[in-house]
Amino acid sequence: MVLRAVFFDLDDTLCDSIGTRYERARKAFEPVVRKDPGVDMDSLLSRALEPLDEPRSVRGVAAILDELELAKTPTGREALRMYVGYHKPLRLFPDVEETLRELSDKYLLGVISNAES
Repeated sequence: MVLRAVFFDLDDTLCDSIGTRYERARKAFEPVVRKDPGVDMDSLLSRALEPLDEPRSVRGVAAILDELELAKTPTGREALRMYVGYHKPLRLFPDVEETLRELSDKYLLGVISNAES
C-alpha cells in the first residue's frame, strides 16, 4: 500500500483551541454583559470554563446561556455565534507549519474537523 495523503484534525492537533477558550468565551459574553451590566463577566467565565468529568471538556458558553435563559434570544444567539466564529486567538502549535511544509513535498494534505463550523 502506498501512502498518498495525510489528514489532520484541526482543533488541538494543528492549532490550540483549548488554549483559546478563555479569550473566546470573554468575547462571546460581551453582548450579554452589554445588555445587562449587572451580569458579572468573571462569574460567567468561571462557570463556562468549569471542568467537567470528561477529559478536556468544560461546561461551556452554550450551557451558561441556557442557564440564563438567553440561549434562544437574539443576545444569546449572538453570543454563541461570537464564540464559535471568533478565530483570531487561534494559533498553530509550534513546528506545525514546518512539519506541514515538509510533508507537502511527499503527500497530499488535508484537514478534517468535527467542529460546528
